[in-house]
Amino acid sequence: MAGSEMVSGETISIHQHISTLRKNLIEQGVVQAQDDQSLFAEDHVFPSPSTAAGVILGRSTDGRKDWKTAEGVTLKQLQTTAENNEDVQRLLQRKAVRRFYESYVQLRLNEMRDVA
Repeated sequence: MAGSEMVSGETISIHQHISTLRKNLIEQGVVQAQDDQSLFAEDHVFPSPSTAAGVILGRSTDGRKDWKTAEGVTLKQLQTTAENNEDVQRLLQRKAVRRFYESYVQLRLNEMRDVA
């Protein structure tokens, strides 16, 4: 995720553990906060898709529903398909998941900019 953006602000409803994790990542130098944007300075592995999405978006979220491919396929749909498809299972076990997350982050950030 190095080079990926993280939303600088947080919603009021963000879970405390997500807010604390965001602050810790900045304090540890994993994320560098600059003016109105924050960038991952290095890769970081999150314990779940929801934690990753929450940290990146600055709000509580269901990562399995919010992480989507460029075609709009959710992580949940991919995981459900993977249960019956060995090729998709292999894909999920490789670095392709990382690229999937990074593309989702960029899509969501672009959507947020369009709203603002």
